[in-house]
Amino acid sequence: MHPCRPSPRRAALWAAGLIATLTLCAPAVANLDAARAAITAGNLPIASVQLRAALRDHDTEPEANELMARIYLDGHQPRLALVALAKAEEGGRERGDLLPLYAKAWRLSGDYSTLEGETASLPDDLPPETRDAVMIQRALGQLASGDPKQAATVLSQLLQGPQPASAKAALAQVIAATGDLERAEELLTECLELDPTNTDAWMLRGQIAESRGDATAAEQAYSGALPDAGGRAW
Repeated sequence: MHPCRPSPRRAALWAAGLIATLTLCAPAVANLDAARAAITAGNLPIASVQLRAALRDHDTEPEANELMARIYLDGHQPRLALVALAKAEEGGRERGDLLPLYAKAWRLSGDYSTLEGETASLPDDLPPETRDAVMIQRALGQLASGDPKQAATVLSQLLQGPQPASAKAALAQVIAATGDLERAEELLTECLELDPTNTDAWMLRGQIAESRGDATAAEQAYSGALPDAGGRAW
């Protein structure tokens, strides 16, 4: 027998193991495909069901955990998002790729010290769009912790070039905090033209309408933030 060629018995065992692995993975792949389709359709409850089914087969599947974390963040459940992100990282996702989601989870959970510490020095090889997304969350954290001037400084550095929807939404929050609601609403309109599913923009628009006593406009805006209001941009 050739020294590099496995015996017939070993080859048969290897083939059986491969078939078993593929059989076990198939349901998870199907659930993941169904979850992607549900997310595209804006049906996050169905996507959550499919993702949980996929994670029952493989609890560290990186894409399923990342998508689950995004859904948790959409629903303002940062603690659950942090668990899912840790699982995605355990499954092989690079921490740098997940850093914008981690930053948002820290911000939503009120853990501003971790947000500041973890984003103070970013890796040099971080893609520009990822870096910008992290810095937007940093600025929003500074705003929430009572430092709007520093938040405005961080955002002004990001807004030198084309403004992504997320940056417009973040800047609108900073400007609204200064009392310039008219300019904030202009930015929210621009943001939602670029990304009609931006939850933060819809929520802020609702809060501004509510502060003006316009219950109808507030209800319409809050409806836009619901998970089934449209396919997600992510």
